Amino acid sequence: MSQSSTAQKTASRNKYSFWFRWRFHLSALLLVLPMVAMPFYFDTLAMTRGDKGLG
Repeated sequence: MSQSSTAQKTASRNKYSFWFRWRFHLSALLLVLPMVAMPFYFDTLAMTRGDKGLG
C-alpha cells in the first residue's frame, strides 16, 4: 500500500515539476516578445504619422 501511495506522489510531483519547469520559459517569452515587436510597432507608427517614408 505504501508503494502505491509513493508512486502516486511521484507521478503527481513529476506533473507539477513539468509545469514549474515550463512556467519560467513562458514568463521569459512574455517579457521578450514585446521587446522584439516594439521596433516594428514604432516603425509602423512613424509611417502612419508621416515622420518616415516619402512624407
